[in-house]
Amino acid sequence: MIRSLKSQYYLMKYLGVVLLFGFISLGASGGCSNNSWNKGGGPGEPQFDLELAIELMELSLVAYEQRLQCIKEGKNAITVPSPYKLEEVIFQAVTPIINRSCKDGLGVIPLAFIATKDDSIYVSFRGSADLSDVITDIKAIQETYNFVSTTGKVSVGFQTAYTGNDTNPIESTILSKLDELTMSGNFKNLYITGHSLGAALA
Repeated sequence: MIRSLKSQYYLMKYLGVVLLFGFISLGASGGCSNNSWNKGGGPGEPQFDLELAIELMELSLVAYEQRLQCIKEGKNAITVPSPYKLEEVIFQAVTPIINRSCKDGLGVIPLAFIATKDDSIYVSFRGSADLSDVITDIKAIQETYNFVSTTGKVSVGFQTAYTGNDTNPIESTILSKLDELTMSGNFKNLYITGHSLGAALA
């Protein structure tokens, strides 16, 4: 049975807070060798920020909501909550026979978005929501990671999803928009977030 978006929101919010507190406890009990989960890694390094973590989790939920907005009303219906400004929606190509696509854009569905607020840029990926995403998740054979040299291997499914295709390139669309935004000189922070499949892409 499919839960309503509101119930998914509260469930994810609850689970996210539980996991965050679990990680904090792990660090406090010595699970991390330098106790960096709750104190920061050392002088000058950032402290753990629970409010920011919750904000990023909520933006992951927005990515799911954008998928539903596009299915029901089309690409122009895609929004982000105030005070964020939507800068770019990143679309994933899907097969309409097995997946739902945007009402006015047969064959695509939102996978991620880029938004800004104050001096920060946010990139948020949604998680698995249809059959093609499940197929992506189970393609776990490892291959060389193509985007950064000497970094090891990555799941074929995740790398393919992150690459996109010629019609809907994911990685290059994201980097192009980030280049454009950072060249403006108005931003100091970049946050990348995602849930489930989206966490792997992030």
